[in-house]
Amino acid sequence: MRLLFLLLIFIVYSSAAYAVEDTLRSSYGVFGNFTLNAHIADFSRVPDCPSCSPGYRQGSGTGFTLGILYEHPIDEMYSIAGRLSYYNMSGLLSVIEPTTIIVNGQPAAGEFEHTFDATLNSLGFEPTIRITPVENLFINVGFHIGALLTKNYSQKEQIIKPSNIGTFLDSNGDDSFSRTRNEFSGELSKAASVYFAPLLGVSYSLPLNKNKSLIAEPELFYVFGISDIVDDPSVKGWIVHSLRVGLALKYSPMPQKDKIRQRENIEKIDTVYIESENIAVKQFKKGIEKVEKETLEDEDFITDMSYLSRTDTVITPKFFSIEASITAVGLTPDLKEVAKPKFIIEEFSTARLQPLLNYVFFDSLSSDINSRYFGLNAAGTLGFSVDSLYDLDVINTYRHLLNITGKRMSDFPTAKITLTGCNDGAAENNIKGLSLTRANSVKDYLVNVWKINPDRITVKSRNLPDKASTPINDPEKAQENRRVEIVSDNYEITKPVFASFRLRTTSLPGIRFKPEVNAEAGLKNWEITITQDGQLLKQFKFDSDKLQNADWIIADDQKSIPVLDKPLNYVLTAVDTKNQSARSKSGTIEIEQITVQKKREQGLIDKQIDNYSLILFDFDKSDVSSANKEIINFIKSRLKTDSKVEITGYTDRTGEADYNKRLSERRASTVSNELKHSGSTFKGLGEDILIYDNDFPEGRFYCRTINIRVESEVK
Repeated sequence: MRLLFLLLIFIVYSSAAYAVEDTLRSSYGVFGNFTLNAHIADFSRVPDCPSCSPGYRQGSGTGFTLGILYEHPIDEMYSIAGRLSYYNMSGLLSVIEPTTIIVNGQPAAGEFEHTFDATLNSLGFEPTIRITPVENLFINVGFHIGALLTKNYSQKEQIIKPSNIGTFLDSNGDDSFSRTRNEFSGELSKAASVYFAPLLGVSYSLPLNKNKSLIAEPELFYVFGISDIVDDPSVKGWIVHSLRVGLALKYSPMPQKDKIRQRENIEKIDTVYIESENIAVKQFKKGIEKVEKETLEDEDFITDMSYLSRTDTVITPKFFSIEASITAVGLTPDLKEVAKPKFIIEEFSTARLQPLLNYVFFDSLSSDINSRYFGLNAAGTLGFSVDSLYDLDVINTYRHLLNITGKRMSDFPTAKITLTGCNDGAAENNIKGLSLTRANSVKDYLVNVWKINPDRITVKSRNLPDKASTPINDPEKAQENRRVEIVSDNYEITKPVFASFRLRTTSLPGIRFKPEVNAEAGLKNWEITITQDGQLLKQFKFDSDKLQNADWIIADDQKSIPVLDKPLNYVLTAVDTKNQSARSKSGTIEIEQITVQKKREQGLIDKQIDNYSLILFDFDKSDVSSANKEIINFIKSRLKTDSKVEITGYTDRTGEADYNKRLSERRASTVSNELKHSGSTFKGLGEDILIYDNDFPEGRFYCRTINIRVESEVK
């Protein structure tokens, strides 16, 4: 009771000591809660009450809490409150006791239920501190302290198993004809005189009228029981926790003042947006603030007005639009475009005869073998086979020149070769020592890697090659003259590479991709990606601000020819000078596959397709050399009467286009005359189609070619 008295003094003092603002008002009212009670205990009986219970541990019950309240604000964050409450903590504790009974002379499992029904009511005082984290929401922290007004109990023990038979014996050992015993009730002896329990709750204020004088406040409280209900050593830790859910109705009268003083701040902030090319991220500049004040009065309020105005500036990076789109058309052999192409890919058994360019090219003033040539170590030569190169294209097959030469010299141990080192006759003119060193570099590779007897290799040097590319001051011609020539006394060493494999042909030889980009900031680079079923087939990359058509001659790119009956997907990605990227919508090209197996299964007509090439025509000549005549004789031996022969001439990019085209036609005509086959046709394309990369000398040499395509029906 002393604690209660001190708390009342504190509340009265706080009410007088704190002067609150006009907008903060005291309130009073009533409240009511529905209560869920949880009893925690550790006793088998209470004083003055017999019981054979094994011990009560927990129980539950429902009740209510009613009372009156008063609240007084300290400031906008804190207020103090007091409640006079009638708090019902009733609950039922029960425990099941297993036992053994005799039924029909036999032992059986039984159960007794011990129940202890407590009716507890406390009249007490509940001081709290109310915290307002956000408007209208309150966190309430306090405690309940009071006296137990009602402290009654009723107790009984009942047979619950078996449910249909069995009674207790009375004190004399006779049948009591009752399934219950130890039924006692009354007032708890030695009940605690003061009950104390901290509480924590949350509530939310809902104004019911305009001036907020009537308020409904839903609330949720949890009461933590820490006081024992019975003050006796035999009743240990009997406490009650409660969850309260309810509503408080409060009246908060307006202060007895003529007018309510209030403050109102009005901000007027304008923002100016500016785009700039000179910044990479958005910038903010706060404007100069201007504050004006005035006081407004009406019959209820005195309002102190504060007007703040300023103009801020937001500078954003200038946005440059970029858009990308792409279309694709098919290409016929004469480079005519076909809209909405469908590619029929047919597989044939085929043979390829590729002449072996017997030149090894070097960089200016260098005698090191260029890294683009495929090198092996001594162990790697054991598994090398010329036949294994069938799946490589022409240029990559050539770049195994040193390994092909080494392998063939190993296979023909009596063959000898001569290596003639040359220079470009310009920047390297008269440096025959460089020419000799280049020839020795090739010899060293063959001796050290392929273990060729050095006595089988003759090394020579000269300035320009015997059949030099001219004019010698042309950078590309000079590049072609910086070489080592390989000549053998055995045709088997430098003979063409012959391979049999499966060839896939296309109904149209190529695809032309037409990109379109609208880049406001300017184009930086772009690329075209072609996939099939998610797998990359081809990619064009252009580090350039200029758009151009990209031609994919898939007929000449066996590795990239699609192998699935699924469409090709192509997409354009463009990047502008601001490193912004745009991706086009994906386009599709239909694909149909006709494999050799499919033709056999369906009884379709099949054919053998062979491809042969001739190179190393003398400069500006169309005559067939002795090496090429051997190839032509080989072709003649494989021709059938009904074979269809197509002869096509090509050139590199050097020289005038018209002249190159006429030269390629003359060479194709000469080869046609040499073959003397009634089913042959010829044409010259010159440099209209560059079938190999002309940035390298070997690519230009292989472009100076005659390709012979032979189709023979398979019976």
